[in-house]
Amino acid sequence: MREIVSDANSSPSKVKPRRLPPGIHDGFLIDRNGLTHSLLTIEISPDEAVQFVKSGAQVVFDACGCGGICGFVYAPVGELDALTKSKPVLSSHKGLNGSLSLWRSENGETIVLAEGPVNWN
Repeated sequence: MREIVSDANSSPSKVKPRRLPPGIHDGFLIDRNGLTHSLLTIEISPDEAVQFVKSGAQVVFDACGCGGICGFVYAPVGELDALTKSKPVLSSHKGLNGSLSLWRSENGETIVLAEGPVNWN
């Protein structure tokens, strides 16, 4: 019995790294695929947001401004072209101001994060 316990103690189990859920964690945005994005610009204009989407950026909505705790909403890829034909409108609601920020991963994927009351039709 002593040998079995000794063998178990000498070979530690491998712990699989825990994948963070989508959201903002420690200043980084984790997307739905687990890719980490760094903040490039804390505030971009609606015109800049449209230009980034035209250049291939994904649009992610965080309507309540919680940082993704209750979930991000991703604009469907098939609708991104339609978003380039209008500008997002930033408004205020119950003390929360709409804002747009730009995030980029190490491999160059870009996200325009629309936080709070942002209407983009």
